Amino acid sequence: PRVVLTVQPAVLPPPTLGVTVNPSFSPSPVVAGTSNIKLASFIVNCGASENVALQSMAFSIDQPNLAAGAQTAVTNLLLKREAPVSGTNYQVAPPISVTLDSMPSVFALTAPAPVCNSANPIIFNVFGDIDSSFGSNSLMSMLPANGITGTGVLSGASLTAPSVNIVFPSLTAARGILRVVNAINNPQA
Repeated sequence: PRVVLTVQPAVLPPPTLGVTVNPSFSPSPVVAGTSNIKLASFIVNCGASENVALQSMAFSIDQPNLAAGAQTAVTNLLLKREAPVSGTNYQVAPPISVTLDSMPSVFALTAPAPVCNSANPIIFNVFGDIDSSFGSNSLMSMLPANGITGTGVLSGASLTAPSVNIVFPSLTAARGILRVVNAINNPQA
């Protein structure tokens, strides 16, 4: 007897891309005019079927109650990837500007593109400088629906996340003055 074997190619589920707010992120109040403030922190994860190379990320800021004539309350937006063990942040995209006319702002990730997989989700943090004209206000930021784009490393499939807007906890800014007292006796102050 003759036996005929037919080999079926393995069918993997399609790649997936997801994002959640980093549960350890809780913004502290800041003084308007402060630089390098963490505005948001989120975790990008991928399914088990395929690694995903991330390409771009959109980020929106709601800037209520701007001072007269001000175009933005936040400048010099930076997207940084947090190292898994050390917690050190390193920049993964060129800085971008935020204006009222260009919302959302889009980070173009630099090569080599961060690759996420099911075993290694990636923590991203967004930093910015709060303009002193912002005064005492709250600032809300979000990842817009489908604002993160990526490509399956093997399949080339285009992916987007999140499926809905993800809103981060509000950041409160206040006006303040820093005074150094007794600097002669304590030069490290």
